[in-house]
Amino acid sequence: MKKSTSVPVVIMSLILMLTTVAPCLSALLHVPAEYPTIQAAINAAVDGDIVELAEGDYFKGFDYLSKAITVRAAPDAQCRITTYSSASIIRMTRVSSGTAVLQGIQLVDCSLIGSGTSILEIELSNAQVIDCYFT
Repeated sequence: MKKSTSVPVVIMSLILMLTTVAPCLSALLHVPAEYPTIQAAINAAVDGDIVELAEGDYFKGFDYLSKAITVRAAPDAQCRITTYSSASIIRMTRVSSGTAVLQGIQLVDCSLIGSGTSILEIELSNAQVIDCYFT
């Protein structure tokens, strides 16, 4: 009697497919519908996730926490980040694998930030700033 090798081949094919597809999956974290602040969504995110902002004004900066994630405005949404803090508004530092992305956001009242501070801090990172406006 001849043994069938189709079952082990099918199982190995499924394992291979799952291990190559799983890393491509990313979560979409909605602010403020699911998370009250941008930072709360970033805290919950893992590399590859997307933090999507609903239309509106946001009044606190945030730190990517060395994560390769995207923070973006929802499609057709106008998102503005305003801060009067003496700290950086947005920190994209030490992202060692992947790319940190900031997309479609307006940074407002940039001229009101005091000396010695920065609007956007990028250090030792792969970072992209796409379609953002500084006013």
